[in-house]
Amino acid sequence: MRRIAGVVTCIGLVLMPVAAIGQEKTASGINLDAHQKDIVDKVSSYFSGIHTLQGSFLQTSADNRRMKGKFYLSRPGRFRFDYARPSRQIVISDGRYLAVQDLDLNTEDRVELDQTPFRLLLSTDVNLVRDAQIMGFQQSDDLIVVALQGKDPDAGGQLTLYLATKPNIELKAWSTKDAQGVETRVEISDLAKGVDLDAEMFKIAPVGWVE
Repeated sequence: MRRIAGVVTCIGLVLMPVAAIGQEKTASGINLDAHQKDIVDKVSSYFSGIHTLQGSFLQTSADNRRMKGKFYLSRPGRFRFDYARPSRQIVISDGRYLAVQDLDLNTEDRVELDQTPFRLLLSTDVNLVRDAQIMGFQQSDDLIVVALQGKDPDAGGQLTLYLATKPNIELKAWSTKDAQGVETRVEISDLAKGVDLDAEMFKIAPVGWVE
């Protein structure tokens, strides 16, 4: 597992290049037109409407290494990624901290969740237009692609979301890019919303205590 300086690369899919077509792109993002703003608001509403979510994931790193596993999300603020063997890695957020644990190496890296772009999607009230810099936007008949990053320069990393539009808006993948430009991509499937999740699974246990 990479160091937390690039922690977003641990659970980060570059499916297509994201560009601000026909728009001026600045260091603070792009200027959305009324239609694009409406679409991004719908994406915000989609995330705000998720209470719990679980599914499977396939992660592809910059060196094309693939890892898979199960993930669990409980808004606000909490998620867990359990990697399938032979990996013994866990990425977990308790709402305040995000920890990357390697049970083989008996190591843990930890950062405040607010220092990652994932906080933008896990807050109680998701409003990407208000709280994020929109760095890119694309839309087709069946796909929305939004690239974003936090307005706080210390909340490093860029996050690109890929959402299906039919029959309804639904997250299908994302990619992350850390401060060093390292990209990681994640595809998700077998999604189940509104499931009962044990709050204990989002507690960050000391590495030596994790089975």
